[in-house]
Amino acid sequence: MLEAVTRKSVELIADFQAQELSLVLWACGVHSFYSERLFTVARDYVVDRVAEFDEGGLARVAWALGKFRLKDNQVLEVMADAAIAKMDDFTPKALAMMAGSYAKLGQTHRTLLFETFVERAVELGSDMEPGQVTAVALAASQAGIQLDALVHQIVDRTVNAGSLTLLTKFGLRKLLLLYEELPPGTFPQEFKATLREELDSRMRKRRN
Repeated sequence: MLEAVTRKSVELIADFQAQELSLVLWACGVHSFYSERLFTVARDYVVDRVAEFDEGGLARVAWALGKFRLKDNQVLEVMADAAIAKMDDFTPKALAMMAGSYAKLGQTHRTLLFETFVERAVELGSDMEPGQVTAVALAASQAGIQLDALVHQIVDRTVNAGSLTLLTKFGLRKLLLLYEELPPGTFPQEFKATLREELDSRMRKRRN
């Protein structure tokens, strides 16, 4: 089915709305279906019409590029500029998706972009789920961005709020990875032990 969809999308690309194209690319990523022809014409579309994408569209395109490890500097540049301009509109989901995708694509040299990701995450505060704020922090840490404000937010949204149970096992492991990547003393001393205890508890329950 996706083969037919992508073939038709290539034929009708000029008539697509930006959000429609982003959804097609996202669907290809979800189903691991790569169409070189589609991504080639989509590249030109994004470069020429990037201003038409909303924050969700930008995030979905970035995620699809990350899924297939497609590092096109011009596309990533125009999308980064568009994201910075629209950052006030970014939802927690779009923010986490785009930050993670740009880190995955090795774009951590884009300091202004990652600083803006962190600023937006701090602004969103409690609207950010623990997994989302962790994803932004982990991506920004790879870019060498100062994370003091986000660290406080992560602790408040997990341990202090009793929300560790909201994190998936994968999310807990990402938090542990973030803990290991940051300088000693960044997180409270007991934070790692709390994460390990929660992860071990889930492993014990799974075995029983």
